Amino acid sequence: MILPTTQFAYNSSINRSIGMSHFKVVHGYKPRKPLDLLPMSIHARVSKSVESFACRIQDLHIEITKQIQAIMRNINFNLIYINDIMSLMWETML
Repeated sequence: MILPTTQFAYNSSINRSIGMSHFKVVHGYKPRKPLDLLPMSIHARVSKSVESFACRIQDLHIEITKQIQAIMRNINFNLIYINDIMSLMWETML
């Protein structure tokens, strides 16, 4: 019983880099209590606005993933470039 409580506490705490909790990113609202984590019945009907919101969140997730990947590629390229420059500088100093 400790692990689910710990996981809920972690997921509902605010992440400094994104300014909101992981729970809010995934579900779109601030968690009120652990009951928010219970899975819905497979027979539950979802409104069109909820489906639309879920699609927007999914699209946002895809876009953020692409941006993070582009940033990581840029960082890796810059590190390789800096390493090459440092190697050339080192060779000229010898």
